[in-house]
Amino acid sequence: MKRNMKKALVIFTGIGYEDDFKNTFKGKDVEKMNDDDRKIDMLPQKSNYVTNIRKPLELMGYEVNSVLITNKHKLYDEYVELYDATKIDYDDITEADVDTFLNYYKLRCPQNWGMGYPAQGGRLLKLKEELPKADLYIFIRGDVVYKQKLNVLNIDIEKINYLWPETDYRYYQWEKLGGWPPYHADGTPNDEGLRKEILDKDANEFDKSIHFEWWEEYNRVNGNTLHIVPSKYINMFISYYWLEHISLHLMLKDCQPYITLDDIHFICGMNPHLSSTDMASNPIYEVVCERQKWPSYDI
Repeated sequence: MKRNMKKALVIFTGIGYEDDFKNTFKGKDVEKMNDDDRKIDMLPQKSNYVTNIRKPLELMGYEVNSVLITNKHKLYDEYVELYDATKIDYDDITEADVDTFLNYYKLRCPQNWGMGYPAQGGRLLKLKEELPKADLYIFIRGDVVYKQKLNVLNIDIEKINYLWPETDYRYYQWEKLGGWPPYHADGTPNDEGLRKEILDKDANEFDKSIHFEWWEEYNRVNGNTLHIVPSKYINMFISYYWLEHISLHLMLKDCQPYITLDDIHFICGMNPHLSSTDMASNPIYEVVCERQKWPSYDI
């Protein structure tokens, strides 16, 4: 019977394990943080993954496989076994790779529209073998917990699924607009200036706000935390996935008429959100390395 089942491949990206990941803790005095607070570890996320991603896919009629395309860390082989994943060969991202990606981004987007960071998607461009074949590909992050079960989300399995149109990149320019850093030196949130303005907006006001005014100019989308892609689009999608927030913009620019907005589905509709849960919450997930806790959404 399994031979006739549809296949789904879950692709873990991001940080799988890191002893001392300082770059994430924006504005905090990381030298005063203890070792556990500075560590990122995807293993505590496993029960959340099983409950909110894997089992819902099985309920949707899929035979589920997974691969870990995270940073190459000291526990990588052990985590492949613990997650019952298929081992896959790839090279990790180097600083030279990041420079190459960023130079290409600057060439294609001299307006500096806020790409994000290329390492997560970039690792998929360094695969040494093909991904396992599947009907549906689900991209998630190892350091993210999901608040809802996948099978209750508004998904279109025939289209490329992004979560939402991302809020305007100009609202990340905190140093120019106020409210930076998001944390004071003592670790308490900085609720002044622009950050407070964003957090104070409710969904209806947010949708009508200036955040969405320029979206049609560059089609900025959510960061690399959850994407669902049918097999017919997978090669094209991977080619742009590393561009994160502006992946859709360049995909549309380069690939029309083969890819248009008719091929895109937004799980949360056209109401924009912020991808960083350190700045504002969203209905789909929480980035653990930004708040340094493991909230339980796996009941």
